Amino acid sequence: MASVDSVKAAIRKFEELQDSLRKYGAGDTEPDMVFQYTLWTYWQTGKADFPVSGEDWMLFTRTRRCGNAARRLTAQLRKVLRCIDRCPLGARTAVGNYLCTYCWRMA
Repeated sequence: MASVDSVKAAIRKFEELQDSLRKYGAGDTEPDMVFQYTLWTYWQTGKADFPVSGEDWMLFTRTRRCGNAARRLTAQLRKVLRCIDRCPLGARTAVGNYLCTYCWRMA
């Protein structure tokens, strides 16, 4: 069963992926905002419009082919959301508190 620590670990993996995809712009503020927005929206509504393309993630699509990078970001985002879904009711408050802090652009 997932916990706030497993959600944090999944988010760290997303951040590591962003870092590894810097040449596509994945570490910039725009893709990070897309990630935070999706996390926040999912937490608030239980639904997410998944970014799938380089344009959706706001990657460097004018200078690079970003399809594979976008697919990898989306796959890891899905893992984070599944981790959130697996949290028991007793961990929901801690997860919500963490996401409120982590998604600082949305709060």
